[in-house]
Amino acid sequence: MQTGKLLNTIFKVLCWVIIALGVGIVILGFLKGFTENDGHYTDVLLKTTYWLFGITLVSFLVLGLILGLLNNPKGVLKLAIFILLIGAFALIAYILAPGKELIGYLGEQPTPGVSKLADATLYLTYFAVAGVVLAIVVGGVYRLISGFKK
Repeated sequence: MQTGKLLNTIFKVLCWVIIALGVGIVILGFLKGFTENDGHYTDVLLKTTYWLFGITLVSFLVLGLILGLLNNPKGVLKLAIFILLIGAFALIAYILAPGKELIGYLGEQPTPGVSKLADATLYLTYFAVAGVVLAIVVGGVYRLISGFKK
């Protein structure tokens, strides 16, 4: 079997297994009740979702890395640089995040760690929006300049 067909088969089987696990957990929650037993099945559903997402992300990254190494080794280097760049932005957002208590919120205040992660997530969102706007502007200017050269 060719490498491409083998990896395609692995991707398909992995997708079906993850879908089957997810559907099974949801059915279990509906059969046993999400609110009974102090919401135990809701906790199981949420934790399973986290695990399935993590397994999916890791498996696709690992299989994508293997496929990239086989087909385009230079592309893997670009991918590694891109992942490091994203990690650097995440680290900068976490360092910039103040993690202070919520002003005007009357409920129970989140812990400083949770507040810092929420602030870091907001900063990452700001970075992403700024990147999109910058890409649109630079792309438009590039098209204008390259259009004048022709």
